[in-house]
Amino acid sequence: MFDDSEYSDELEVALEAAEAAGEVIDEYADGEAEVQGSKSSPGDIYTEADIRAQDRIVEVISESFPDDGFLAEEEMEYQEEGKAGRRWVIDPVDGTTNFQKGLDYFCTSIAFEVKGEARVGVVYSPESGLSSLFLAVQGSGAYRSSSPGSLEDLQSLELSQVEDRRKALVFSRVSDFDGEHRDQKELWSELAEEGSAVRYMSSGALEISKVASGRGEAFMSHTESRWDFAAAELIAREAGAFVEVQDSKVSGKYRVLVSNPDLKSFVKGLSVRFYE
Repeated sequence: MFDDSEYSDELEVALEAAEAAGEVIDEYADGEAEVQGSKSSPGDIYTEADIRAQDRIVEVISESFPDDGFLAEEEMEYQEEGKAGRRWVIDPVDGTTNFQKGLDYFCTSIAFEVKGEARVGVVYSPESGLSSLFLAVQGSGAYRSSSPGSLEDLQSLELSQVEDRRKALVFSRVSDFDGEHRDQKELWSELAEEGSAVRYMSSGALEISKVASGRGEAFMSHTESRWDFAAAELIAREAGAFVEVQDSKVSGKYRVLVSNPDLKSFVKGLSVRFYE
């Protein structure tokens, strides 16, 4: 299916790297990964599994593309800028707290970029997670499967057709930035009063992929780092979703909005009202 794509080799390597990371992560299933420390906040933890999975991803990619750069969540000594603007954006375990507590909602996110534009995106939740794979290649659509090792059950992603915001499932974030708790509380309260279902699953890559596959209608967050959404953003775009990424005035990170096209105005309106 992807043999004619300019980026078929990169997709193959991204899938291999995701599978290798999944094998590392599965070694620490059921909450056996010891916390090594925290980063931007006490709740933003990392474990030995994060470090080992990231190193494995970089190792696999570097074997095929030694001149490429990396942007990765965990502390690293890899070169960031690659030749001809080629860069891999990695989150080895998105949803680390879930993973460390033995909850199955986490994933590995790998995006390949050229001059800041994603060309390949892979989001993989391994056997100890949801056993779900989401992938996209620019211009070739978005798909889901169960494993990077076999794409025999590959299926095209289809967005939800829900048009009524009162019937929408909205993924949103609970932020720890000063002054945002009140806005978040009011946002969630308004959505609940209108009948919308609101979820905070603590894995932006999976949440966006779920919207892309029709398992939710919208995602909105103002506290995302590039590695949180780089792969899933491409997956959502290739599925036909509305996607908007801008600098966040709230956090200094990124504001990311995703929805099916019918709810674009609804999501943009919420973002403006509560965060701008």
